[in-house]
Amino acid sequence: MYQSKSKLENQEKTSNGLNMLRVKDQVVQRRMGFTNWAASAGPPALTPLPVNGPNRPHTDSSNWGNVVLNRIKRRTTPPVNLTGMDNWKNYNHPGTGENINLLRDPSKNDRQTLTRMHMIRGRFLGQSIPENMFLGTAYSNNFHTNSHYREVEKPIQDVINTGATVDYTVTPHFNNPPAYMWNRRNEVAAADRGNFINWINNACPSDFTCDATAYRMNGGAMEESTEQEIVRADVGAANDSNAATNAGITGVTGAGVTAALASGPIG
Repeated sequence: MYQSKSKLENQEKTSNGLNMLRVKDQVVQRRMGFTNWAASAGPPALTPLPVNGPNRPHTDSSNWGNVVLNRIKRRTTPPVNLTGMDNWKNYNHPGTGENINLLRDPSKNDRQTLTRMHMIRGRFLGQSIPENMFLGTAYSNNFHTNSHYREVEKPIQDVINTGATVDYTVTPHFNNPPAYMWNRRNEVAAADRGNFINWINNACPSDFTCDATAYRMNGGAMEESTEQEIVRADVGAANDSNAATNAGITGVTGAGVTAALASGPIG
């Protein structure tokens, strides 16, 4: 059943503080706070390169992106399509002749396409290039307590605005797409199924790890605080209209995160 933004927000308010449960491996997650400061030799050199990740898959999404920055851009940059994205956004089934958007967003009741998420945010000097993109739900990107913005980007922005320098790395966990996306392989003709699975393995991570170390001067001495968050890329996915997907998803009361992977092995 589709849940409105207000209903999801009410669920968040009833959760236990800032804690959330990541069902897949029972990791308790909190927002980045940069509270545990320790003596430091200082930050690495500023590297305003939005993506340094190696081994780009055929979607051109990098396996990781890194930036070291001490300022925030006024405006972000608009996203761009991943390589090959249009093939699955406008998939013409050769057997039925039906045109299917295989990249529809379950958190929006399938009424829009999944969000092209910046690995490194545009305001953090991340470029709008395929190497800096992967796909996730709108709620995973923003508009939700457990989104990339709320969990990670806003705290980083806040600490930079105090004069800190931040070394920030994002690592998407590819080759393990969310359950709702894995189930959509059944909507693809048999001849195209392998290509579809290969593409979503390289474009639609189930979650991604964000590592950030903030550096600041305190009383003439340099200190640092390191935080790590695992952010889901399928927040709100229980709203998927695919019955098979809904059957494989377990709700988590009060957590705001509604999906547990139930897709089985991928191959």
